[in-house]
Amino acid sequence: MKIVLRWSINLIILFLLFIIASSIFSIVQAKLNPKAIPSFLGLKPFTILSGSMQPFLEKGDMILVKPVEAEKIEAGDVITFRMDEETLVSHGVVDLSLDEDGISRYITKGDANETEDIQPIGEDQLIGKFLLSIPKGGYLAKFTQTPKGIILFIFLPVALLIIPKINKGTGYR
Repeated sequence: MKIVLRWSINLIILFLLFIIASSIFSIVQAKLNPKAIPSFLGLKPFTILSGSMQPFLEKGDMILVKPVEAEKIEAGDVITFRMDEETLVSHGVVDLSLDEDGISRYITKGDANETEDIQPIGEDQLIGKFLLSIPKGGYLAKFTQTPKGIILFIFLPVALLIIPKINKGTGYR
């Protein structure tokens, strides 16, 4: 039983350290190049801010998006794209077309929306294709950037890793 508990705690700590590392890495990338979208291990994390993709994606979910070539996008895929300079959107592709220059255009729609998005999305607006979601992970990522989050998710896991080693070294049991 102790072994299962120890493994469970270690897995939770590893998961939290991964979230923290990716958050810190993203923060550093954003500070160094504010116009670029941060990525971690080739994946771009985003937090869902609206309910337009419910029930598939809920507000507060973190999604990981993988950059892909435009030719690999198919109807039914969920993509993340730039609506304009400031707005990123993740919606499903309902149809594809080619414009007169042979450039792919994607007709998109949020699952919870009644109608398709007004403008077709061009290849130049494509950020990538949805890979996976972490339910409510966006809230956790945002919290890790606060002082309380840093204490809870950096100092506490480090203390949990170090304290058992100190106790073993003192001879107390």
